[in-house]
Amino acid sequence: MLLLRTPTKILAVTLASFAFQHASAQESNFHTDGRTTPRLDVITSDLIDSNAVTLPAAMTGAETLAGVDEGAAVLQFLAANSERYGLSGTAAELQLTRKQQSRLGKHYVFRQFLGGLEVVTGEIVVSVGNDGVVTRVSNNIHPVAGDAVAEKTSDPAIAEDAAYDAAWQDLGVVDGAAVLEQPTIGLKYLPSDGGFRLVYEANIAVSEPYGYWQYLIDAGTGEVIQARNRATDLGDAHKRAATETTADRLELFRDYEMRALQQRLSVMEAAPVAASAAVSNGKAQVFDPDPITTLQDASLTDTSDASAFDGAYQERELMELTERDGAFHLEGPWVQVVDWDRPFVDPTTTPDGIWTALRGDLGFNDAMTYYHIDQAQRYLRSLGYTDIVARPIEVDANGVNGGDNSYHVPDLTTGRSGRLAFGHGCVDDNEDADVIWHEYGHAIHADIVGSNWTSGDTGAMGEGFGDYLAASLSLRATDGANFQLDRVFNWDGGTCWAGRSVNMTGAVYDPGRTYPDHVGIGGGAVSDELWGSPLFQAQLALVAAGKPMDDADAIIIEGMFGISSAGARMPDLAMLTVLAAEALFPGDIHAGVFLESFQRYNICDPNQSGACVAPTSVAGAAGGAETPVSKN
Repeated sequence: MLLLRTPTKILAVTLASFAFQHASAQESNFHTDGRTTPRLDVITSDLIDSNAVTLPAAMTGAETLAGVDEGAAVLQFLAANSERYGLSGTAAELQLTRKQQSRLGKHYVFRQFLGGLEVVTGEIVVSVGNDGVVTRVSNNIHPVAGDAVAEKTSDPAIAEDAAYDAAWQDLGVVDGAAVLEQPTIGLKYLPSDGGFRLVYEANIAVSEPYGYWQYLIDAGTGEVIQARNRATDLGDAHKRAATETTADRLELFRDYEMRALQQRLSVMEAAPVAASAAVSNGKAQVFDPDPITTLQDASLTDTSDASAFDGAYQERELMELTERDGAFHLEGPWVQVVDWDRPFVDPTTTPDGIWTALRGDLGFNDAMTYYHIDQAQRYLRSLGYTDIVARPIEVDANGVNGGDNSYHVPDLTTGRSGRLAFGHGCVDDNEDADVIWHEYGHAIHADIVGSNWTSGDTGAMGEGFGDYLAASLSLRATDGANFQLDRVFNWDGGTCWAGRSVNMTGAVYDPGRTYPDHVGIGGGAVSDELWGSPLFQAQLALVAAGKPMDDADAIIIEGMFGISSAGARMPDLAMLTVLAAEALFPGDIHAGVFLESFQRYNICDPNQSGACVAPTSVAGAAGGAETPVSKN
């Protein structure tokens, strides 16, 4: 049951009491795009005392809400505060799309609808602590004025085929390309100039130009409004040359439908065999995390003699493999190595569950991928997060059309974790555990934040989290803390490209700009490093202070829950991370360490005492002195 307690004056720094040393204006962050609503409210006693946030009469006091389930109570709370968050009086335009459980509580994610159509990026998230108390509201609702709907209709002036054609021509799909995913198209409302614009959202995934492209097309004029790649790590679109011929869209759509039908038939035929499958553990030779770290030798290259890698192989157990039809398959409870991306080559199997293949053999890449993703999920569950990518994720260990790249593509419907593919250009990407962990980090991140993770600083933060996860898991590997500690992708990056750092000390956050992924920000740094660096440096500071490595990982994952992600900025997520640190480890140094790390990069303004809502219990903790918490 949801409890909204009567305000107290207790200054205990926990998410159950919400009392901080700062004024309510510093507890809320407001939109800067013309909307006057808060984008993030931390629900404190000050907000309630000042009537900025209203508690419905049925929700005051400490009694249990008999007969009212928690989801219904959250809707009552939103309806009571509809004006503050830009909603109608009944919040009837909201639909609860998912409920997430984290260690600190539940997070209710509502999507905004208008005239029966979804509003692009319209979302509000209400977080409720384990004790039933509302802790915060993350708001990206677009208020609807009486005359806000463009054309007052949901009837498009152009047909779906015309919208598809507009996207197809803009993309320039090349003859010989293949469709990679079921194309979809549908009508939505796009917030635009204080009103709403009727648009088609078209999703087209193709092999050339390679990517999972999402288009917004004006449903009245056919104008291309926006195009973005849903997949990570593929870079910008490479449009075709003017002399190349555009492929026939309908022909490629039909080809995809035939392939999909054949695949469904194959699955149906294999179902009786799969039903009788057994589960057993196996073994493999792997790099853990990579050869140059294990050998402490940065001189190795992709073309070094095979014997140079002999000392880098380590035998590891492959957990819960599937045994069927006389063979062991790299399919388990948390990962399935499958073939779904070009080049089309079946995954390897063995008769005894033992993979002896070494680098240069596809079996090695398959086993590396299975082992490191499986272990990452098991570690995640050990932290208490049992509902993140809680399924066997499909992975093509030999994909990306053989290119020197790897990527995660989110689920087309939910935007949550989807599938992974690893390329084999230069050093095979899945010879480096950092690459595997980074891409699985995208799946973890997408499973938490969902489909609205766009614009603002979201690109850099998504990549930065993947870098952090890779660097943090490397700390646990043999010699991981003793070689190129602050670098990510030591093997793949050190040999084939520059790699990235999680100690980019010269980078400084500029609140006057936004940070997409992979963009230069001066001083030799890229935007991804601006988020990954303070996270990892906080991890190292906590470890140096004698805290377990698990602590920082739990804090960073917990902080990502409950944020309405469209347009999210680094200071927003930094504040939630500091709050998570204090809630998970109240009165300890963790929150102060994270705050100081964010201040070093100007993500939390070091000259503004209220930046990132610094809890009283950790003021000065980064310097080693803990401020007592007063209670009355």
